[in-house]
Amino acid sequence: YVTSPVEQIDFKSTSGQHTMTWDVASSTAGTITPTATTRDAIYTVTALAENTVIVFDDEGHAAYAPIYVNLAALSVAPSSASITTTGATPEPTRRFTAAGGTAPYSWSAFDQGLGAVTASGTNNINGDYVPTAGLASGYTNTQYVIVVDSRGVTAQATITQKRP
Repeated sequence: YVTSPVEQIDFKSTSGQHTMTWDVASSTAGTITPTATTRDAIYTVTALAENTVIVFDDEGHAAYAPIYVNLAALSVAPSSASITTTGATPEPTRRFTAAGGTAPYSWSAFDQGLGAVTASGTNNINGDYVPTAGLASGYTNTQYVIVVDSRGVTAQATITQKRP
């Protein structure tokens, strides 16, 4: 995993025949510089992006090494909230905000009978939760607001939803 531009990673070829040739899938994400023996090479990050280092021996055999970007973990703020519903329309809205992960985000409610989430903001960074109107009085339920980033990583917040 890479975490910053100009970071360097050493690669070593431990098998293969004779002279090695090194390459990268994306020269905009990083560069690879072989050593004098060509058995080793240094990958230099030029942009925080995934990439693949490829090494070939002179018989055409290839090996591939993926380069991943280490991003901040996906989270939701607030991580928990309480909503007291009125039974009328419109019900109170609670905003949740994604942090970390990889944008854009998508939002959903675990129990859609209790409420729904609408995405808003740049890259859908916000999830606006609206309880379902007209639910019977005297209940307390636990609801989950779920955010998913573009890599499929999920995070959730818990809502205690009450109707007096």
